[in-house]
Amino acid sequence: MNDMINRQPCDPAVSLFGQGKSSAEIWSALVSSGVAPAAAEAHVNSLLLAVALLGQGKSAVEIWSALVSSGAAPAAAETLVRDLVEVRRMQLARQREEEEHRSSGFCKRCYDESTPLSPGNISTVNGTGTMFYGEDRGCCDCGSVVRVHWVVFCGLPLIPLGTYRYRDLYGEGTSSKFLARRTQTNSQQIAIHYSLSLVVLFVFVAVVMAIRSGNR
Repeated sequence: MNDMINRQPCDPAVSLFGQGKSSAEIWSALVSSGVAPAAAEAHVNSLLLAVALLGQGKSAVEIWSALVSSGAAPAAAETLVRDLVEVRRMQLARQREEEEHRSSGFCKRCYDESTPLSPGNISTVNGTGTMFYGEDRGCCDCGSVVRVHWVVFCGLPLIPLGTYRYRDLYGEGTSSKFLARRTQTNSQQIAIHYSLSLVVLFVFVAVVMAIRSGNR
């Protein structure tokens, strides 16, 4: 029992249990596959006992010992317990992922394409600091968009800090409170922002030079 490893279940009863089948459905499937009715019933009873003990927080060794004491063959009990523990682990992992998704504020597609990494606090002083720019790949389901997190100077983006799935909680322009999850870097979006910054900088320099020339 000490060499149990994570793997897909090979015990058909455990596999069916993981699919949400009832004990009657599991018994019927075992009998249909050629297992004797009495043996199928004994195996289902072993499964139910193992599930109950697992729910009580018993260890794999304790569950195996209880199954053997109830008459199950040691090898069959080991396979059942090993598979059941793995199925339960996968179920808990799915539950955690579903809970994280529900609390994330994003639809399933946007959640799956992003990571929980947050940009932290976003703030600027006189146009210098960090802020988001751009809107790309808007989602019709959750309303999120892809934006780039920048270090800015005088409002001009200088250094990209990452691309994020971004969702404004109170609607555009009404609040700075938002949700954001890191996603794949959008190089095209970053290039556009750099280009716009260069255009603004060029126009600013041209205006300054024109003013100076006019004052001479």
